[in-house]
Parts: sequence; C-alpha cells; structure tokens
Amino acid sequence: MFVSAVDAASAEDQQPTAFAMFRRDCAARVLNRAYWGTVKWQDAQLARSRQRMSTLSASWTRLESLPDAPCARSSHRLSALGGKAYVLGGETTARTSIDSTIHCLDPAAGSWRSILPAHAPPPRVAHAQAAVGGKLIIFGGRSGVEMGENELGDLWLFDPDAETWSEVAPAGGASPSARSFHASTSVGDTLYVFGGCGAEGRLADLHAFSLETRRWTALPPPPDVTGRGGATLEATADGTALWLVGGFAGHETNDILRFDLGSHTWERKPSEWLRPRSVCVSLPLGRGLMLFGGEVSPSDRGHEGAGGFASDLLAIDPLSGVPLELAVGSGSETPPARGWAAAAALSKTEGVLFGGLAGSDAAPERLGDAWLLRVGE
Repeated sequence: MFVSAVDAASAEDQQPTAFAMFRRDCAARVLNRAYWGTVKWQDAQLARSRQRMSTLSASWTRLESLPDAPCARSSHRLSALGGKAYVLGGETTARTSIDSTIHCLDPAAGSWRSILPAHAPPPRVAHAQAAVGGKLIIFGGRSGVEMGENELGDLWLFDPDAETWSEVAPAGGASPSARSFHASTSVGDTLYVFGGCGAEGRLADLHAFSLETRRWTALPPPPDVTGRGGATLEATADGTALWLVGGFAGHETNDILRFDLGSHTWERKPSEWLRPRSVCVSLPLGRGLMLFGGEVSPSDRGHEGAGGFASDLLAIDPLSGVPLELAVGSGSETPPARGWAAAAALSKTEGVLFGGLAGSDAAPERLGDAWLLRVGE
C-alpha cells in the first residue's frame, strides 16, 4: 500500500499521498508555464525528477520483549554507532528528566544494556545528540521543569569503547546560547545545531562544533525562517548538505530548506505537499531522507498534554527535496502515531525508532516500543 501523507485517524482526514500531491502540483506547474511559453529550468528539473523515480519499499518490524529495555519516555535522543543504538535522556513526566543512564540496543543480539559511568552529565531532556568521530556528543537540553528554567549549554563526549564521559571545553568561537528542543546532526567530526528554545525565546540560528579543533562556528541562518523548536535537521548521506524540515514556531510548519556545506548557502524547496509538523523523526536510508510521524496539531495544554500526531512514513529526495514514492509492505505492523520520539540509521538500509509521546491531552502516553525500519528499492 502507498503511505498516506496524513495520519489515518478518521475517514474525513484522508487526503492524497504526499507523492501524489507533489506530482499533481508539478504537472500543473509545467502545463501552466508551457502554455505561456515560459517553462523554467526548475520546472523541467522537477518533471524529470518525477519521471526517473522508482518506488522505494519499506517495512517495519517491532522489536518485542527485549530484556532490560529502558522505561517509556519522550523528548529523548538516540544515535547509532557500530550497528548499535544509544538512547539518552528524556522524560516520563513532562519536563522532568529521568537520569543519565545510557541504554544501548543491540538489534543483532536482541537485547538492551544499561551503562551509567560514575562520572556522567546531569540528567536532561530535549538535548542535541549525534555520533561524531566514533563517539557520542551531546549539547544542551533542559534540567528544569518550567520553560526557560535550567537550560543547559554544556558539551559532553561519550566513548562507547571505554564507556566513559568527558566534558568538552570549547577552545574558541562563540558558543551557542543554552537551549533545549533544538535539532542536530553530524558530518564527519562536526556537530551541527539548529534553533530550539532558549531564555530569549524560540531560535533560528545554525552553529557548527568541530571535535578536531574544539571550536564553535556560527553559520548563516536560514532565510525567512522564524524561531522554532522541534525542527528536523539531517545531513545527506554524502555529507555535502543539511536538510531542515518543519518545526513548531507557535504553529506547526512545513518549511523545507537545503544548506550547502560547501558554499554555506540556503535554498528553499517547494513544500506545499508536506503536512505541517514538528518533533518528527528523520533518518537517511536507501536513497531517501525518511521522515516519520510528528505533531501535526499542538496540544491545548502545551508540553503538559499531547497534541495530534501523525503515523505517516515519508521519503524526500536528498538532491532535489521532492517527495519519493514509497510503499510499505502490505500486512506488516506499523508504529502507532507519535511525536517526540527518536530514531537513527544503523546502516544504509536499516534504522531504529524508539519511544515517543502519544495519547491525548486528557491522557498523554509515553511509549517504550522499539521498531526496526528497512528501506530498499
């Protein structure tokens, strides 16, 4: 079956797939401009992209009854190293951090393992986390309950071989302000951080930290993008660009922008096909940037409740930003709708998803399920 671009919560909410919406929009653009004799190169490029795309296949497998699994949580982070997934932080109650235990999932062995060194960073929720140079790096997050309370701006490095933490003191550059609910990704030995929520409000800045030089660098912010938390920032598999998608800016957004790491320039991509959302998960698999779920309508109780969530799986072409046609294996179980989850790519074709927030304002539900996602042609 083809994956809907919206959560199938009710019959009234059914809409065309994201790919179908893009295809319709693309055809309308080409026909309209051809009629007036002003077909632009970009329109021709989009049409060619549509023609050369073959359908991607995807399948979900629930990793059930694994021993020593971590407790259900949301606003945590997950990174992959050496085919294993590392989960840190999060909350079981809104804005109340759990602890500093790292939970390591080995999908091949089918088990979890807890790691808590004597020297570890303070507990936190909604931090930045990425795999950098064979290690895990974290930045910021929040240890307080109220908005703006105990925002963190610290850097820590975890060595999975020695199972030790060390705090990182930047050697130079202007460090980003303390923040939480920011987006992050990595390329090589560099951590990239975008936006989030700080003492000054919602942010829309982009920063890079080099593990080699231990220096922060402020990069050009995306144009015409308002401050937001819960955005998606993902690097392309070839390490040449970053993709910024969605986020919450007082409302759900559907911006799609590409940042070229060579020229340090931004390019906005057509995004009418994407349902506005925030706090979705992303992971580069196969020849697509995969997006799953997210919050599509905010909670009336803010972070204390649970808004409306999606359960769709989308694929974006990492070269053009257009949606790829995607088919999920019929009859396979799929993860229920959620936001505030975490996921990472274990390999070029497999990724893992863990936890998140579901339910309703009256009964928010933290999740503790783990899923393996496989993507192919």
